Amino acid sequence: MSATPRRPAIDAGNREFASIRQAIIQYIQDKRPDLWNSFYHSDFGTFLIDMVAAHGDMQSFITDRVGEEAFLATAQEYRSMMNFARMLSYRVRGITAASATLVGTGVPVNFNLEAVEIKKGTPVPVGVGLSFEVDRDYWFNVGTPSEEYRFTVIEGSSVQEMFVADGSPFFRFRTAADSVIDRSWNVFVDDDPWLPVDFVELETGDTKTYSAEYDADGQVNFRFGDGIRGAIPVPGAFIRVEFRVGGGPRGNVGSGVITSTVTVNRVPSGSATLHVTNPKPASGGSDAESIDHIRQWAPLNAKTVDKCVGLQDYITKATSFSSPTHGAVARATVAMRPGTLLTPETGAFDTVSVAGHDPVLDANTSETQGIGKSTSPKAAIKFVTAAPVVVRTAMVRMERYGSPSDVLLRIETDLAGAPSGVLASPLAEAVLPASMIYGNTWTVATFANNVGLPAGVYWLTFTASGSLDSYYTLAGSSTAAPDTEARILYGGSWELSPEVKAAAFRVQTGGSWVIPAGSSVTINGQNYKTASPIAVDEKNLSLFVDPNTVDIHVWVETTGADGRRTFGSASSGLRDELLQYLNARSVITVVNHVADGPVRPVDINLGDVYVDATYARDAMVTAIHDAVESFFMSDRVQPGSPIRLSDLYVWIERVPGVNHFVERLHRDDIMAKPDEMLVRGNVTFNVRMSVFEDRLDIRAKY
Repeated sequence: MSATPRRPAIDAGNREFASIRQAIIQYIQDKRPDLWNSFYHSDFGTFLIDMVAAHGDMQSFITDRVGEEAFLATAQEYRSMMNFARMLSYRVRGITAASATLVGTGVPVNFNLEAVEIKKGTPVPVGVGLSFEVDRDYWFNVGTPSEEYRFTVIEGSSVQEMFVADGSPFFRFRTAADSVIDRSWNVFVDDDPWLPVDFVELETGDTKTYSAEYDADGQVNFRFGDGIRGAIPVPGAFIRVEFRVGGGPRGNVGSGVITSTVTVNRVPSGSATLHVTNPKPASGGSDAESIDHIRQWAPLNAKTVDKCVGLQDYITKATSFSSPTHGAVARATVAMRPGTLLTPETGAFDTVSVAGHDPVLDANTSETQGIGKSTSPKAAIKFVTAAPVVVRTAMVRMERYGSPSDVLLRIETDLAGAPSGVLASPLAEAVLPASMIYGNTWTVATFANNVGLPAGVYWLTFTASGSLDSYYTLAGSSTAAPDTEARILYGGSWELSPEVKAAAFRVQTGGSWVIPAGSSVTINGQNYKTASPIAVDEKNLSLFVDPNTVDIHVWVETTGADGRRTFGSASSGLRDELLQYLNARSVITVVNHVADGPVRPVDINLGDVYVDATYARDAMVTAIHDAVESFFMSDRVQPGSPIRLSDLYVWIERVPGVNHFVERLHRDDIMAKPDEMLVRGNVTFNVRMSVFEDRLDIRAKY
């Protein structure tokens, strides 16, 4: 009986060209060594073996890639990451536009007759391929001696596209333009505005909503409902989509780069030219969310269920936040401060300020901190001067209702038992003509004489025949704080907005000050939240409860002094929008506080960098700087975390042409303080050219 021939073993691990080729040759040698024993590369049979091995290698690669795309941790295609994000109800952020604050001069204005209007969308050209537009309508009643205007512009240009609905469920269409700025779109169906939602499939009822998501090409796909989960546009309806294109880090231009002229409208008629520039760098522009960013934050976002409970939830929601007009948050940290219980001062008049704090005269105050509605035509505001101050002007912004009337402003002493309305013995007087009160714009009233007020307590009173919605500022100067602007609020019967800065209020007889539940109140620099509605009057002393304060520090992409990308401060508009976004998702009773995070430049001295002499020296210098910039902008660098220099060295050694380098000053890892961002500082190195093992003594310092 003859023995059964041995079947060659098949190794499933042979997946690349070399191992597959060797396995085929081994199979032939085992089966028919008598017919084929020549395996030279010039042999035609060997050519066929190579073709089969190459095909097997490609099939193995495709099989591996298909398997990798099936898992979030290994997927490499942007389309696959978009599908994972959709399954996790994670909205992928698109490209965002940079914003900048412009300062303009050059428009002469007659205070009594004219104002200046800057319309939304007014172009501000910067250079070839880069343009900014005014973010909203601005109205200036110029009252400052320097005739200075400040307004915000956003990078990009406005675009409009038209579509026709076919009436099918989940009707969708895609923009023809790419590089669409994230959340910059508005959709109108037969001129009726529809509302955007993250996922129209989650809607309940026939709501006029739509959802929008990016594809891998940077275009946006719009999708409507099926009649049950969101409404269907009727067949033949005209759909108009307005959006902006542009965006990206290129818009983060440095300070002074935007130097241009803007045509503005003069009111009541005419136009003028405004010369503008940006005193600070533009910020907030970023590329669309990367694959690694989606891989990291999509699962964490799913855990939040769109709510903020723990600190990680706040980090997740803040890091994924973007604004269509102020850019995107690049980094964020969160910390919790324990709360306290506070009661206000007691006295004849209720006050939200605490002893020793002067909420009225604040040298660092630059924005009005409160707004309200008054129903009294006569009122008085109590203010305190911590140091001597010279009163020159009062800036007033108000709406006029009913019959026009002049407004008389007076500064009074704090008389014992002062009656309501206008007090006696005015120290200074100013009159606002009715013709100057219009359009909810700032108007300047000059007192008859510049009166010096010693440190003490005073009243600002005014009388008008009509009802006014107003808030006021008092401008003055003192030796302690030159050119301070005192922010004071119009008294009377008040109904405050949800966020109000504490101040001393003179409450009129029979009036009240209502603070809604959940309102944020600042007391001596600390934030507090009201646990229930509070009616403040002469007989009611309030109790403010602040269980916890969540401090969120944020950073955005911007441009450094050397013109390279770095992290910097967010605009006030982005911080305000983020605060509203987090407040709407906070489950526990906390006061959320969003602030700029500090940055600390880190100087890097790479010492001698040896590069291949076949590469151009200037190109190598640029490539090394690019590598350092990329490292500091990567996820390897996080707020409050140290920088591992070994990671930085790996990035530099990966630069083509770099052989090796010797750092002259060896350091351990660079440590960061909590809530501190380490950014790229000065990068210095010496380039040494080397040819094989022989190093030329050619040296250039950069």
